[in-house]
Amino acid sequence: MRPHLHRPRREDESGTATAAGGADALECGVVVCDAAGRLVVVNPHARRLLGDDGRATGPDGPLQRALRGDRDGPARLEVAAATGTTVLEARAEAVTGTDGAVTGAVMVLTDVTGRAEAARREFESVVVGNLAEAVVVVRARDGSILYANATTERVFGHRADELVGRHASCLGVTAREPPGRRAAEIVAAVAAGQVWTGDVEGRRSDGMHIWTTLRVSGFEHAVHGPVWICGHAEAAARMAAEEAAREAETRFRAVFENVPVAMVLVGRDLRILEGNAAAAALTGLATEELAGGSLADVTHPDDVGRDGGLAARLFAGEIRDFSVEQRIATRDGRYAAMSLTTTAVGDGGRPACAMVTLQALRRPRAREASGDDRSVLRRADVRHNRLTGQANRRAGG
Repeated sequence: MRPHLHRPRREDESGTATAAGGADALECGVVVCDAAGRLVVVNPHARRLLGDDGRATGPDGPLQRALRGDRDGPARLEVAAATGTTVLEARAEAVTGTDGAVTGAVMVLTDVTGRAEAARREFESVVVGNLAEAVVVVRARDGSILYANATTERVFGHRADELVGRHASCLGVTAREPPGRRAAEIVAAVAAGQVWTGDVEGRRSDGMHIWTTLRVSGFEHAVHGPVWICGHAEAAARMAAEEAAREAETRFRAVFENVPVAMVLVGRDLRILEGNAAAAALTGLATEELAGGSLADVTHPDDVGRDGGLAARLFAGEIRDFSVEQRIATRDGRYAAMSLTTTAVGDGGRPACAMVTLQALRRPRAREASGDDRSVLRRADVRHNRLTGQANRRAGG
């Protein structure tokens, strides 16, 4: 059961009555219990602070813990009130008699709501001030800068106090777009409760142009009305990386689509993501037909799985490439012996895809012969130079 915060005084509790009278005069909340944990004093200020909340005086509250001999130090309590949440600091200690026996405990309650709010605001200010992004708060109705964090100086070169009161346009370059277009987009997004995001060109205090990724959200301020919180993250490195990736993709696409060697890109499930024109010409399938299929679809049934688990090892990141020989179906309906070289795509780790290059094997004619003819042809290959038809010197010696 929740303990009552007030117990009527009995006439024989003269000492308690005296203590209660003194506690009533204090500007802080005071609660006293006896050795049995019964509340004997709850001054008016404590009743106002605690209201119906019995946590502070309950079995696990600071008062009863102090009575049991716990030395927890100050405890912070948040109590719901009609005007909002009140933050209380509770300090409780056991009370002992002259013989050292515990006779009760006393708890002092202090309203630290204002102190807690100030500490919270200071903490938030420190956090915002040390963000990696430049944070600028702008009054929406006139574009005036109300606040800029310390990172703004590193990104834009302006001291934070120099920016306050200036128009937000001092940080941007808008000559490359119609006047007011960006502001209109931001107004529409913020009005809809969204966050506007985009890469924007800015201008440092020394006139140098920079690119940042801008995120704008808004809220209603009690004094300034609608305001925008603008977070600028430096975008030069990211944009350079994206441009390099686009250039690499362009180069890859040019090679992949125009090289006269049959190539297919396969995923981890060994299904073909796309094939080039040479692969389409080799198999007789259009590039659109190759995509979504499997290498097994164009491989001789007896050769399927000849990689011996090498593909699994490649996609596990254990090896970077491997080669196997197998027969591939060609456009004339026959199977041709091919060398398939599979190479992981990407830098290290577990690749998401791999490139398979298919090259026809040029077998010596000797391997197409049989019996005595094969041995004769093999000897001929050794004794005569294939290009000149002349006897090799070693063989002629």
